Amino acid sequence: MLKDDISSLDDLVKETGIDVLALAVLADVPLNRPRNLELEDLVAQWRWLRLVWSHFSRPEGTPLTDRPSVAPSADVMSIARQIEQYRLNIALAELRIMFQYLQKAPANRQNALQLCFIELLRLFCPYIGHELLYRYGAIKSPDQTES
Repeated sequence: MLKDDISSLDDLVKETGIDVLALAVLADVPLNRPRNLELEDLVAQWRWLRLVWSHFSRPEGTPLTDRPSVAPSADVMSIARQIEQYRLNIALAELRIMFQYLQKAPANRQNALQLCFIELLRLFCPYIGHELLYRYGAIKSPDQTES
């Protein structure tokens, strides 16, 4: 599984973080196929998460008091369907496409689609997703008990 002189999984988690590692493992191939993890995979996922973080970390608008009762878009439903069928690599690809669309507008606490994106992201990246949801005012606790 590990290439490019990566010594152990524990060292890898310490170096990159669980969010980057989870994306690198899940993004490219279906779960039932073997995965050869390379350093370039980790770097690519880190860069994408850095873009996501820089876009959503300072949302405008007032904090959400109640979650909006807006029906999720077709993209959100498609991603959820892929997750239900354990096609996590396809779900992540669709999540990336959704992010490209969301990048066209500034981060905004009142944007229900942005909140849905972050909630879906949290399924794959629990630490970054949790912190972004906190910054959006969607959850009350700024840190996780596991960290």
